[in-house]
Amino acid sequence: MALLTKTTAYAPGAVLLIGAEVARTWGSRGAGAQGSASRITHHPSPEFTLRDEGLKTGLSRSPLSALRPTLYAFALALLIASPMFVRGALTYGVTDPLGIARHDAVVIGQPTAAEMIARYGLPRSVFDFFAVTFKSFWAQFGWMGVLVNDRIYVMLFALTGIAVFGHALRGLKMLTRRDALTGTQWRCVGLIDLLMLVAFADYIGYNFKFLQFQGRYLFPALISIALFLVVGLREIVAREHERVVLALLYAALLALDLACLFLFIVPQLRIAN
Repeated sequence: MALLTKTTAYAPGAVLLIGAEVARTWGSRGAGAQGSASRITHHPSPEFTLRDEGLKTGLSRSPLSALRPTLYAFALALLIASPMFVRGALTYGVTDPLGIARHDAVVIGQPTAAEMIARYGLPRSVFDFFAVTFKSFWAQFGWMGVLVNDRIYVMLFALTGIAVFGHALRGLKMLTRRDALTGTQWRCVGLIDLLMLVAFADYIGYNFKFLQFQGRYLFPALISIALFLVVGLREIVAREHERVVLALLYAALLALDLACLFLFIVPQLRIAN
C-alpha cells in the first residue's frame, strides 16, 4: 500500500520494518545468550548441551540472513506494485518510473529554496520554514488557506514547548541511568527515534528543492512524535495528577477539533461556495 500510495512513506516504512527485524534479532540473541548460560550452569546434561549449541548456531546467523524474511516481504510488495512502476517507466522513461523528474520539469510558478533565500534571506526563510511547518502540522486546512486564530497557535506552541522541555529532562535522566530501561526498551526507543529522524530528513531534503512547508509530510512519523510529546508531558506532570491532566488535555484537544471545524473550516467552505 505504501508503494502504491505515497513516495514519502518509502524510506520511513523501510527503516521501520528493517529496524524492527534488527531489534528483534538482537533481542533474541540477548535472551538466547542469557538463557543458554543459565541452562549450562544449572543443567549440564548432554541433552541441554546439544540444545544450547543449536541455539548458539541459530543466534550466530549473519544480519543478512536474519533480514531475509523482511527482504522477501519487500520483494513481494515490489512484485504487486510492479504494474504501476512498469507503466511509469513506459510513460516517463526507464530512469523516471515515478514521474518525479517529469513533475519537476513541468511545475510552473512553484518557488524553490534557492529563490526563497535569494528573495528574503536565509534567516527569514528558516523562520518561515519552522513557523509554517508548525502551523500546518497542527491546524492549517484546505489548500493551506484556512488558518485558525493566532491564540490557538500560541497555546499549541506552549503545549509543545512544555512537552519538549519535559522530554529533555527525561532524556538526561535516561542517559545518566542506563539501567532505567531494559535492552529491548532501548532498542524500541532507538527504532522510534530513527523513524522520526528519517521522516524529518526526508521532509527537509525535499524542501531543499521545492518549498513545501506542509506539516503533513511529517505524518509518517506521527507515532514517534506523539510518543515524544507524551513522554515529555508525563515527565512534567506529577504522578498523582496524571489522570486529571490526561482528561483535561483530551477534552481540550476535542474542543480544538470542534472549534477548527465549525469556526474556521465550515465558514471558509461557505464562502467558497
